[in-house]
Amino acid sequence: MKRLSVLFSLVLSGTLFYSQLLLASDDLQSLFDLDITELGSVELTVASLEPEIIINTPAVVSSYKVRDLSRMGLRTLKDVLSFMPGFNLQDASLGGATVMIRGVAETFNQKVLFLVDDVPYWMPSHGAIPLLGIPISAIDSVEVIRGPGAVIYGTNASTGVIKVVTKKSASNQVALNAGANGRTNGNVHYHHDFDEQSSINVSFETQNDDGFNGRHIDTPIPPDFWSDTTVPPTEGEIKKPEDFSSMLINYRRDQTYIGIQSYSASVNGLAGFSSLANQSSLEEKGYLLALSDGWNLGDSHLKLYSDYNEHHLEIPLQNHPREGGDARFAFDNDGKDNYRWRLGSNINHGISENISIFAGLETEKRSTGNYQIIDADNFVLTTMIPKSTTREDSAFLQLDWTPGIWRFLVGARYIDNERSGSNTSPRLSAVRQLDQHRSIKFLYSEGFNSPNFAQQLISIPGAIIGDDELQAEVIKSTDIAYSDVDENSLFVVNIYYYSADNFITRLALDGGGNQFTNSNDFHRYGLELDYQIRHQLWQAYGNFSWNHQGDRAINNDITALFSPRLNLNLGLVYQLNSIQRGADNASHRQLIGGNIRYQGARNEADELVFIDLNYEYLIASHKLILTLKNSLDEEVLYPDIQNYHANFLVPGGDGRRLELGYQYNF
Repeated sequence: MKRLSVLFSLVLSGTLFYSQLLLASDDLQSLFDLDITELGSVELTVASLEPEIIINTPAVVSSYKVRDLSRMGLRTLKDVLSFMPGFNLQDASLGGATVMIRGVAETFNQKVLFLVDDVPYWMPSHGAIPLLGIPISAIDSVEVIRGPGAVIYGTNASTGVIKVVTKKSASNQVALNAGANGRTNGNVHYHHDFDEQSSINVSFETQNDDGFNGRHIDTPIPPDFWSDTTVPPTEGEIKKPEDFSSMLINYRRDQTYIGIQSYSASVNGLAGFSSLANQSSLEEKGYLLALSDGWNLGDSHLKLYSDYNEHHLEIPLQNHPREGGDARFAFDNDGKDNYRWRLGSNINHGISENISIFAGLETEKRSTGNYQIIDADNFVLTTMIPKSTTREDSAFLQLDWTPGIWRFLVGARYIDNERSGSNTSPRLSAVRQLDQHRSIKFLYSEGFNSPNFAQQLISIPGAIIGDDELQAEVIKSTDIAYSDVDENSLFVVNIYYYSADNFITRLALDGGGNQFTNSNDFHRYGLELDYQIRHQLWQAYGNFSWNHQGDRAINNDITALFSPRLNLNLGLVYQLNSIQRGADNASHRQLIGGNIRYQGARNEADELVFIDLNYEYLIASHKLILTLKNSLDEEVLYPDIQNYHANFLVPGGDGRRLELGYQYNF
């Protein structure tokens, strides 16, 4: 309750300050160099084929500009996602970040579809997504769908879709940042126009980090400990660094797109049996190549596309209790057999001014190599996942009809997966435009999600066992949403109800360890609110989500107890002073901003209140940045959403820390 009192005091103070801004803003000169495009004309692409404004979008969608949120102290892709309505990000005991949407999560994010522009990017063996793989300087905005994706998306779009929208216009910059625990970060973005139709964007980012001391509480004891009988502690600290390097290049010419991405990342955690004696690092590597082209053929638009991503992980760990001594979990052939290759085409045909039909075909091959335990002498001790491949074919069809103030979408996607069977996922939407700025939406969609190779084939006795008979899970979601958007403000509120059939999760075994299984069917319902307001001198964002089943022990819904019931996010940016001219005639400006993120309690983990404060000083093309992260010095401890150990608490971030940054725009 003490944290809640602090939070609501801050909210009250912020509200009073906000009201003063409202009174003063009309008399002040615009000093922002930010995008103050009318919110009512901002176009989204995550839920449809063509860009469209949010009141017409047939899905529950949120979109945030990365530049706006960075001024509130949210400076990474993980920060941005943690600010989305209905989203929670947390560390798993193994390391890495897990995305929870509407209270549902999977350690490696197998239930979330991650897109770079329009291209899916995820690891075929485990389902991991590259949260550290996209240079922050390359990202223009992040768009998300809460709930199953549209028929244009296949596997993994069951709980939500994350679309990273990369920059398309000139915004060249070099940035350097330094913070506590030896963290240094550098990123570069360069844009070049060859002519009016063609351009290239090149971005790089690298980070080195000594790591903070992360405290683990009530860690598990391995079932068969090694022979010296020394029992590892159940509470202790380990260093938690986060190192990565990433590169992104994309070329556009009219409707032609070529994208190249590459990254490597390393974070620390506990592998094997999640014991403090089994400290490890989770190392990921991936690259992506994407090609697409389109043609206008009378009343039709045809698109062809293909993409290939190679993506794998390796886990060096200490004191493996079964094999003895240090070891590493790794794929053979340097992970080159871990890939996805997708080929597809679609056509959008305008039957009349108000009716269009969209259809497409896709085929995708997925492959994994042998996942092995290798000792210090590079000898293969055992194979945990055997080499395997599968193919998934799909066809989709959608009718879009707009009779007057209504818009109706009726569609379906048929998916046939070699290993987990076939399914047809429907989508139904009815959007009624109340007037120029307001609409109400009635939405139904289903998300089909094939199990990955690890969920089907992995075998680590005493730790985790797969199930080759796993069925694909299906999440069915019904939403009712009201949207009110004008040139300066956006307000969206929605209620949702969804049910999960054959939900893929981990189930504890009597003899120790866990097994992947299809759990009993369950349902969830809740409410979400998203509010944005922009003026020339200030911007304010706020969102709220309520998950009725959160933080409750429910027999057939093991994950409910590990999800929060309430989330609240608030953010504000304000221009301090008028333009000042120095002796060099350069403009001088100052910005202040901040954000508050509240996460409700769940299981043994207390509620959390994060407050970040940010200050920026701009002179000509130079920017100096000062950010105070976690200003309340909150100890960040999360529940175990990897194996659902009842009392196991996992560290998820450092305490209060100061970060300094410099950015040069050219």
